[in-house]
Amino acid sequence: MGVASIAPLIHHIIAPGPLVALIGAGIPVMLVAFPRALGGTWTYGRLWPQLPH
Repeated sequence: MGVASIAPLIHHIIAPGPLVALIGAGIPVMLVAFPRALGGTWTYGRLWPQLPH
């Protein structure tokens, strides 16, 4: 599964609310939170075919 095949899903997977709330905590927190959010999105995209939907 390539990136192009999961691109339409990304809009529905990423919930920006928690990331927006963390902006007030400062840049160090965002330097941790943003890559983790992307990693979680990537992991979900990779495991999506095996998950029971």
